[in-house]
Amino acid sequence: MSQPEEFVDWPASTTTWNAFPASYRDLIDELPDHGARPNAGKLEQLKVRIRNQKPELVRRLEATWIPNPGGGGNWKSNANSILPRPIFIHAVQEAAAETVSKEASSYGKIVSLLVEKKLMQRPEIQRLRQDIVAVFKLFGPDPEHPELQAPEIKQIQDSINDHLNQIVGGTVRITTREANVQPLFLPNTTLVMKAEGGVVETTVEHQGHGLQRSLIITLLQVLATVQGQIEAAGVPDSTRPIIFMIEEPELYMHPQMERKMRDALHRVASQDRTQVICCTHSPVFLDMGQRHKSIVRVSRQNGLIAFQQVLTDLFDGPDADAKRDRLQFLSEFHAGVNEVFFARGVVLVEGRTEVAVFDYAAQRTGMFQRHPEVRRDVSLIDCRGKSNIPLFETVLNHFGISYLAVYDEDSGAADAALNGEIDALAAAGNHSATLRITPRDIENLLGGYAGSNKPYRATKRVDELCNGAGLPQDFVKALNQVYFKQDNEPN
Repeated sequence: MSQPEEFVDWPASTTTWNAFPASYRDLIDELPDHGARPNAGKLEQLKVRIRNQKPELVRRLEATWIPNPGGGGNWKSNANSILPRPIFIHAVQEAAAETVSKEASSYGKIVSLLVEKKLMQRPEIQRLRQDIVAVFKLFGPDPEHPELQAPEIKQIQDSINDHLNQIVGGTVRITTREANVQPLFLPNTTLVMKAEGGVVETTVEHQGHGLQRSLIITLLQVLATVQGQIEAAGVPDSTRPIIFMIEEPELYMHPQMERKMRDALHRVASQDRTQVICCTHSPVFLDMGQRHKSIVRVSRQNGLIAFQQVLTDLFDGPDADAKRDRLQFLSEFHAGVNEVFFARGVVLVEGRTEVAVFDYAAQRTGMFQRHPEVRRDVSLIDCRGKSNIPLFETVLNHFGISYLAVYDEDSGAADAALNGEIDALAAAGNHSATLRITPRDIENLLGGYAGSNKPYRATKRVDELCNGAGLPQDFVKALNQVYFKQDNEPN
């Protein structure tokens, strides 16, 4: 099914530019080297300019079926003309295979795609493709233009039918399948590499895995640049749409290279005719501030695999834009907040002091030695301020992630309203809860710690209490709630 488009006053015969109305003349004059007579490539360029510059000349008709969209080929060629081209970049167990410079591998597909996108724009290639189409019309008769079939082919066909009728009857028709002309355009292209300062060139498969993945980043960046140049020039892209499927894009990469890979994937995915799907365990690749709809959280629930995706806006109301901007700022400059999508337990806290004091108290009291699993299973998320806790609660509620929000009671009407908002969001969440530090704040609960650098001072106060009268019971209960979701430490 397709919704066809109709160009206003498009001439029935396009053998000459003079057949086009005055409304198209300025766009025709803008075509580089448009020549005296239009060809298929120039007509497509003209249509692109009409869509971009004079959309009022394009009408969308009612959707209808396209008969035989792949031409005279078989069903495989028809499907290939419609479906995107898949390029699968495997994870670690397949890493060596990714460096084989053949069209069958993802590495070879990207290299071939780059060559194809550049070569397909050359006039020599366009003429060659037109000549090939003309040659194929010599074989298979076109019902609308039977005169294009070569008389030699028709003579052979008639002769076969004459002899066939003398034996068993029936008729035959000579036809051809659509040829794969891609090998004519794309020879066996390969790359060889030489390490910095080295003297020996080797194929990519003999380089380290980190360098191999870095090459994938480079190819994706070049592909994005080439695709951008094609779109900017208004030249129709004759290549099939692409779906990149990438397993664990963070493999073999330090954090800076992870960010480069993320930027390359986002850049490729932002262009027409291209989609990127990747599975990752790295928070660097997630962007819940700008691209939360692209995140699909995968988890195991009761032995079954569950998928959670949010396709609606995270915030509504008059302050939705302001909340969205704050969340975007936090997620962009504090990638650790994206750990909420991977953690077994999520605890939202106001800031660095709470992260430091709960983590250090659990170490100092031997809790992590008695229960080593909770140290890494529970993620303490620094929300960079109490007022940002509702932002994270909203995101977690949308994705069905349970959490505990720990915050200071404080004092004043504004604090009371914020406390009520935090509690209400947690009540609406998936088995979520809140823990209010009272009276006032965690500093007051521990007996105070004067001076600058509050996280450090707070941990020193924990030392003083552990070496003296011991931690206050209310703080111990809070510590148990953070790591065990109950007031008492399990036996």
